[in-house]
Amino acid sequence: MSYRRRIDINGRRIQRELLSGKDTVPGEETARQLVFLTVTGIAMGALGLAAVATVMGLGQ
Repeated sequence: MSYRRRIDINGRRIQRELLSGKDTVPGEETARQLVFLTVTGIAMGALGLAAVATVMGLGQ
């Protein structure tokens, strides 16, 4: 009987999360942040490298 209650409670929690739009996987937000920071870091590095090359006159 207690097992059915647990399933029922878990089912209700899942339904509430799905209805509220919180159906993301745990850690998904962290993965998105890591991807964003990686892409941003690469872009900033490329811009920095281009700026240094321009200052040194390598762009000619």
